[in-house]
Amino acid sequence: MTIAAAFRFETGILLCADTQYTSGAKIEETKMFTIKYHAATAVLVLTGRATYAKRAVEQITNSMKSLPEDELSKGNIQDAIESGLRKVFNDHVYPHPDWGKENSPDFSFVIGGYSPIDGDFLIGTEETISAEAVGRICLGSGAYLGEYLARMYLGRQQPLEQVVSLAIYILQQAKSYDSACGGKSEFVILWDDGDTSPVKEFNVNLGETYAESFTRCIAPLFYSMADVDKNDQEARKEMQSSIDMLVRNREMRRMSETKYNELIGVLRKKVEEEMPWIKDNRWPKR
Repeated sequence: MTIAAAFRFETGILLCADTQYTSGAKIEETKMFTIKYHAATAVLVLTGRATYAKRAVEQITNSMKSLPEDELSKGNIQDAIESGLRKVFNDHVYPHPDWGKENSPDFSFVIGGYSPIDGDFLIGTEETISAEAVGRICLGSGAYLGEYLARMYLGRQQPLEQVVSLAIYILQQAKSYDSACGGKSEFVILWDDGDTSPVKEFNVNLGETYAESFTRCIAPLFYSMADVDKNDQEARKEMQSSIDMLVRNREMRRMSETKYNELIGVLRKKVEEEMPWIKDNRWPKR
């Protein structure tokens, strides 16, 4: 299993995942696959049994490319995705003797899609069906943690930098707490005009350590607020201590700034080339 997630930001969808595959031995490999057909795009991030999921990518590609160019609506693309899923599940997954057991050959996808008729959309799959999500989706063994953290910190109309920082934090937490998640963190953007960024790996220990230290720093803050027996001066002193710790830990974030900026630069390269107003943070409304 794994964690695969996607989050909307102001001008597109950020998709991310860990890179660890666990099947006897732990290996690292991309879990992201991009299908482009005429003006339509689908970025698929897999969770579960890789061989079955990769075969589904092939079938989904065939199904999408059977659509006429003028019929690439969101609904038709979603039907094509489900058609490819049905082919693999009916032919290979459901007949498998381990289906429904612990070692079941199950898989699912987080998918960012773009239709030249309807615009961008975000869906998640479960067996042979898909469902649209509004602002975010997390799947895989670490999804419970990703969904919890996203619900706490993800707002509407956030800029790319904030969403990337949140995604780094979520993946770090999933890799820390879920044994089936691990490896590097991997990111790609589907812009709201259908173009994509390069897939970019992020493996900066300082950046992920900063995310972990944030969790440790907010614990004393929580207990200070919860202890109503302390007077306000004592509580304020303890709260300030937590804030001071967070400020000191910003230095760890600065130490990873070069790699973080490199990640952002790769992901938003197209924006800087084609939408120069992004540089001044003058984001248009959706």
